[in-house]
Amino acid sequence: MGAYPTTPGAAVQYQLAFGFFIGQKPNGWTNLLLATVCLFIPVVGPLVLLGYQAEMAERLVRDPDLRRYPDFSFDRFVELLTRGLWPFLLSLIAALVFIPVLIAAVFAAVAVGAAANSPGVGAALAVAVYFFGIIGVNAIMIPVQFYAEMANRFDLGGAVRFTLSFMKLVGGRAVVALLVLMLLTVPLLFLGMLACFVGVYPASIVGMMAGQHLMVQLYLDYLDRGGEEIVKTPTDAERRRRRRREEDEEDELYDDER
Repeated sequence: MGAYPTTPGAAVQYQLAFGFFIGQKPNGWTNLLLATVCLFIPVVGPLVLLGYQAEMAERLVRDPDLRRYPDFSFDRFVELLTRGLWPFLLSLIAALVFIPVLIAAVFAAVAVGAAANSPGVGAALAVAVYFFGIIGVNAIMIPVQFYAEMANRFDLGGAVRFTLSFMKLVGGRAVVALLVLMLLTVPLLFLGMLACFVGVYPASIVGMMAGQHLMVQLYLDYLDRGGEEIVKTPTDAERRRRRRREEDEEDELYDDER
């Protein structure tokens, strides 16, 4: 499994997931501030955050301590924007497929209550269907997005295969982790609302990064259980750096021959 650390049978580390982003680096609060600014940039801001999450996941899976991640920098805005395009597109496709199904299921629950002449039962069924449906949709969409983040390419077939394999091997743990993430994020957002509501934005970033950290933990567990590693397509910047290294090596070899 390459350089990826594995932790057989390890418990999910929720405290680390919520604390690593601002608690493990001297400039963690700066990263939080810059990432929060992205929320206020229309359209492209969320794409940049997706690109940043992709680089974060890539770095975390190679860290045995699951603590080290790259700093956020607007100097790499275009590079992060490009990296975030593929997970956005695959997530959009997944949403277009599953959200209408969820909406139809909610209306079906209401219709059942109406047919039984019991609006209260229909409303209760609709709420239950919506709650469990949201969990199910996210349990599918998150691995799809994660695959695109790690693979750095548009590969719908690969994303589907990974998601099916992921759910087969660690699906139960993933659903539990998603439920715990939701339960822990709610009070975090509430505390943000108490800070003149403005605190909701950085609180949502902390929750977002915690979710990414949990997905990394689940991915490592998936690899440890025999799952297939996601093969990354190099970014343009990585290709340029590799080309420069190769050119430098050729120059050094030429100088030695002379």
